Amino acid sequence: MNRGLNTWRRSNLRPVDLYQEMDSFLNSFMTKDSDNGEKTFTPSINVAESDTEYEVSADLPGVKSEDVNVEVHEGQLLISGERESAHEESDKRFHRVERTFGKFERRIGLPENVSESDISADYQDGVLTIVLPKSEKPKPTRIEVKTVSSN
Repeated sequence: MNRGLNTWRRSNLRPVDLYQEMDSFLNSFMTKDSDNGEKTFTPSINVAESDTEYEVSADLPGVKSEDVNVEVHEGQLLISGERESAHEESDKRFHRVERTFGKFERRIGLPENVSESDISADYQDGVLTIVLPKSEKPKPTRIEVKTVSSN
């Protein structure tokens, strides 16, 4: 009995991996073309706070320390640099390219209590760690109130 339906062979069906599809979709937002057509990517960052300091860490695998710039300007922390393409110029045909490369820039607004002159940055195993010490809170100053006599 043929109902006119196409028969599907198992070999024609490719199982859909929804996790992989969602990951690919979300990663497409992490890699984009800049206004001038260059590829860019957005490194993941964490920002933490303790009683004495703030700490910003950024994942920058494959980036050389000399290709990373850290600046503080007008109350903002700027992390920028470039990760060079890992693609070799060859006759290889890539079936999937997920590794991102290109220029990157992250700006983070800083609270007013950061001691800008004491900021330090370390780079180890592809992780940039920036320590932003808190400045001391100004202590209240007691002002003596004098009684003024009227004549």
